[in-house]
Amino acid sequence: MVADDDISTRRVRTFLRTGHLPAGRRPADMARACDMLIRRQTQKSLPAAVELAGLFVKQSRRQPEMPLQMALRSHAWTLHCSGKYLRAKDRYLEARQLVTGDAALRARVDRILIDVYMYLGDFDSARRHAQMAIRTFGRMGRPDEQAKTRINYGNLFHRQDRHREACSQYQLARKVLETDPDKNALVLGLCYYNLANTQVQIFDMKAARNLYEKARDLFDNLGYGLYANECDYGLAWMYMLIGDYQIALPLLASCEQIYKKASHAKGVMLCLLDRAEAFLALNLFDDAYDAARDAGSMAKRLGIGYELSKAAFFQARSARALGKTREAASFLEIALRGFRQTGNRGFEAAVRLFKTQTGADNGSSKEKLGEIRGLFRRSQLPLWEAICDLELMTRWPNDASIKKRLRRNPAVLSVPHLYAQWQTQLGDDAAGRGRNSQAIAHWERAVEALEGVRAGLPPVELRGAYLRGRTDPYRRIISDKLDHQPGQAAVWVDRFKTAGAWAADSDAFQAGHIRDKARRSLAELAGQVAALAGKVTTVSGTRGVAARSAPALRHMQRQVRNHLAAVTGEGTSRRLRSRAIARDLTVASRRYPVVQLYQHEENIFALVHEQGSTRVVPYRDGAGRARELYGIWQILINRQLLSGGRPRKADLTEEKALFEHYGRWLWDPLEIASETERLLIVPDGILTNIPYAAIISRGESLSERHRILMSPTIQHHSFASRLRTQSRRVGVFAGGGRGLRYTHEELRSFASGLSADIYNPCTRADWPEKGDWWIWHFTGHARLRSDNPFYSSLSLADGPLFGADFRTKQCRVELVTLAACRTAHHSVVPGEEATGLVRCLIEMGARNVVGSHWAVRDKSAAFWMREFYRSVLDGVDAVSAVREAALRTRDKFPSVYDWSAFSIYGAG
Repeated sequence: MVADDDISTRRVRTFLRTGHLPAGRRPADMARACDMLIRRQTQKSLPAAVELAGLFVKQSRRQPEMPLQMALRSHAWTLHCSGKYLRAKDRYLEARQLVTGDAALRARVDRILIDVYMYLGDFDSARRHAQMAIRTFGRMGRPDEQAKTRINYGNLFHRQDRHREACSQYQLARKVLETDPDKNALVLGLCYYNLANTQVQIFDMKAARNLYEKARDLFDNLGYGLYANECDYGLAWMYMLIGDYQIALPLLASCEQIYKKASHAKGVMLCLLDRAEAFLALNLFDDAYDAARDAGSMAKRLGIGYELSKAAFFQARSARALGKTREAASFLEIALRGFRQTGNRGFEAAVRLFKTQTGADNGSSKEKLGEIRGLFRRSQLPLWEAICDLELMTRWPNDASIKKRLRRNPAVLSVPHLYAQWQTQLGDDAAGRGRNSQAIAHWERAVEALEGVRAGLPPVELRGAYLRGRTDPYRRIISDKLDHQPGQAAVWVDRFKTAGAWAADSDAFQAGHIRDKARRSLAELAGQVAALAGKVTTVSGTRGVAARSAPALRHMQRQVRNHLAAVTGEGTSRRLRSRAIARDLTVASRRYPVVQLYQHEENIFALVHEQGSTRVVPYRDGAGRARELYGIWQILINRQLLSGGRPRKADLTEEKALFEHYGRWLWDPLEIASETERLLIVPDGILTNIPYAAIISRGESLSERHRILMSPTIQHHSFASRLRTQSRRVGVFAGGGRGLRYTHEELRSFASGLSADIYNPCTRADWPEKGDWWIWHFTGHARLRSDNPFYSSLSLADGPLFGADFRTKQCRVELVTLAACRTAHHSVVPGEEATGLVRCLIEMGARNVVGSHWAVRDKSAAFWMREFYRSVLDGVDAVSAVREAALRTRDKFPSVYDWSAFSIYGAG
């Protein structure tokens, strides 16, 4: 055989280009060298490998002494790897005709035809060639070749969702191949990989992980990079099913990039398909729709019916969730036809179940659902069997046989959201029988499963979406405890609002390449936003710009999200259990009253914590009243925006009446003592973004009576309270201040009273990545992304600095002040985590954050800031400084819009 060195490679390429056979080289040796070169090339670039294999066939046809069958098989292999199965089949069949006298070669061709016919959906032909090859190698006494064939035969069973039969074939092959692992390393790796795939399907995840890793090690040692990537792809799929999205999504993205680099279209398509499935589980339906659409287009070009049907099914599910009912129905029919044509009864049943769940099929009787479940069982799909049984349990909760099946189903125990649904339903059943303690235990198990996933995901875009539609166990626990255990209810309200504060504090994270990727992707996104934004558009004299989210930015935002999910997976999430939250709440309430608000549907509850005890103040149907009052306030804000800083007397009168109404309805029932100096408010729902300091109770505003501190959650207040820094460093960051006349006053106050590092105008690179600081002050424009505050941003000279950017920093700062519009605005989406710039900064390491609730006026904001820092520099604590700045501003600017725009969040 030709030696594998650079000279031989050049000679092989010369032969493929010219057809000239070097002197002294036998045609059979050159053919083997060509085949080796082409197979190596498939691991680097499939189009290049296909081109080389085509030349191999061309030169072999010209020279009768060359083994044409080997060239045809080599060409067929590259076409097979490229997903061009019809052309591959023709080449293999032509090669098979040339080797009729060589039983072993013919059986080898039969072996590879198993896979080709399988992908073409011709299972009968695939099975026939498998049986012929196994018989032939058996007669020849070639157990090694027979074992290789069993791997392909197992693939056929796996494709038909006959996973136990597939597993049996792989195990028979493994037993033979492991007798000489060095000789059979490549094929043994393929056996491990395919066996791992079946273990995932039957939910033996420990065995699957071990097999994927063993296969990857073999492929790495052999230099088969694409095969090693297949193992990573399999691991990503496994992690996705068990809810480890922070590992699965970045790993899928990495696999896709490797497939793209090698022009491996089928691999790219499979990554897209799995990403669509992950997005469906995360309730990210727009993302799922786009991924399924792209996967379907690729599957159609490749002519792979099963994957095309699966893409249509995923697109139907996402379209239905997005309200595109007609489109969903159309895709469901495409999926149903495709699964029937490919003989995939399991996924045909999945389509039927989905139609039943969504009311698209009237056949929702117990017998009909039982028939569908039977198809899942026969198709060896425990995941879908579990989904069907959970649907049956919802409709017939007293059926003991359903509960028994679910207890035995490995998918229920492995997939967090299925486990949570099962435990929630068991809790509901126990509650219905009057067994409250048992019900609570089930609901708590459900929450633990959900929080195990949420804690590992970045807040809002992934955490909130994952929880959407899965809030029942939280709500049930809170409702059960509100009347009799209000302190425990408060703890569960906080757990409901967040799975924990996200923070980056490990040395490994600081130097991590994943973090660097996240930072680069955020910088790329910022550049694109800056390029698309054009000139700043703003209401004259305010410190905000309109938020715009161009469709072109979606892909980049997803890339950022994937990188941040991986960063979160580095072990940086601070998840607090109930006992720790209760302890922190008790400690806080002994220092000052804590008012914790909770909105459930149309009801609002205030949990008032004082001196370690808790009482509940209900506002039945309060959400409607809160919306009405907030709507009036929005009208008054808009009037102020148009008034040019000169409010009418009538507007001030309306303001006073509004906040007196807030006082009578919302505040007075709380019975907070007038002499209380300081208090903490943890808002929720429609009450998140109102100016509590302006509420008038018994003739005076709360700002006159109390020093008010805010926090997104109890956990964030406690997290911020533990942060300490002795630094006296000050950083002042002036953003793009076009249209702002008064920001220079803020800069002057720093220049005269503090030794500060002033960046004017500042860029993204000017913001520190690590270190301790006393003060960060930003002045300029800001953007609010109410749809996703993760991407709310500060406008800098070279583009935006996102809330997400602060998740890549390791800075501890005593006080961060954001003198710009809506920087303290939190998203108001029931059942999702409240997030914005404030939360991102606290989780970065800011002890206190001052931000605004609405579009602030430049002139009054500059005055407020001057008064605020006058107090800070006099040694006044930050909470008191906010109060003093508000009251002094009120003397000059009497509208609530001007004097009560800013609040302080964090530790105080």
